[in-house]
Amino acid sequence: MVRKKYNTEEERKEAERGDRRRWREKHAEQVRETTRLWRKNNKQRHKETNQQWRKNNPERAREQSYRKRLAKFGLTLEQYQEMLEQQDGVCKICGKENPNGQRLAVNHNHVTGKIRKLLCAVCNAALSRLEKDRDWGKKAIEYLNEFD
Repeated sequence: MVRKKYNTEEERKEAERGDRRRWREKHAEQVRETTRLWRKNNKQRHKETNQQWRKNNPERAREQSYRKRLAKFGLTLEQYQEMLEQQDGVCKICGKENPNGQRLAVNHNHVTGKIRKLLCAVCNAALSRLEKDRDWGKKAIEYLNEFD
């Protein structure tokens, strides 16, 4: 086997990282199974390691967590960002940013799973209530009109 010579230690390390990445991609199923077994047999250590990583990488941890949440809707973070840009960064109903400073919610049909638009927490909660009981909306309007 011929060994390649590298100009710097960093070049050698980068080449090794590439080799390891390619091996993991080629043996993805084996890597998943080995990882699953290790986590099963080392629950406490995995938990501690994960907590430490989250503490050391708060931004990446938040992004990773949000990517997982978006995946439940079949969305990537990039697709979410595109939707947000199309709505100028505001709620589709009230036209405001989320009052709690968090990201806008992905509003979707709970029966079909079809994604609608991005809403602030207030509008998303109100719409959820209306979706469950449409008569509630009529009653709420009647109530408000009664006291005007």
